[in-house]
Amino acid sequence: MLQEHPTVRLHLGVLSLALSLVTGGCGTDEAAPPVTAEPPRIELGAGRVDFVPIPPDGSVEIVSGPQGGFHLELTVRLFHLDPEGLVLDYDVSDAETGALLSFAAQYAISADRVLDRGDHLLRVGDRAVLVVPSAEAARGRVASITCRAVHGEVVTAEDAREVTLVDEVDELGP
Repeated sequence: MLQEHPTVRLHLGVLSLALSLVTGGCGTDEAAPPVTAEPPRIELGAGRVDFVPIPPDGSVEIVSGPQGGFHLELTVRLFHLDPEGLVLDYDVSDAETGALLSFAAQYAISADRVLDRGDHLLRVGDRAVLVVPSAEAARGRVASITCRAVHGEVVTAEDAREVTLVDEVDELGP
């Protein structure tokens, strides 16, 4: 994949701005892009490389990390949201007690860090690292996974799913 040098991107942005200022008063018949009436929203899912929906009363696999920890692999569908400057903020908490089960997880995204799926953008590869001593300590626990789309200080969309944490796959086994 070719990557643009940041200086080239800056020069292209300045050129685009200059052209829009010069042609802005020329009385063109171009209409402004339509503004969607749809509110921004996100849909939280699981999966490492693609979106796996989390059904009501669903479960999410606890993944054993190579350094001895445990995490959840999460994906998000973004609808009617501009990814530039957006931060996805995840947390996992015990559904019964509210105690946090994960470290803070924040991912700054941009158009380069999402996949365009036509009617939505897809963000894959995010992780919520659990603060549990073992998979057994989390297995069977009902947890609330929350993802917030934050722009600046404003939460623009949020989704939360109540799931059962399961450990059915032995990633580190033979």
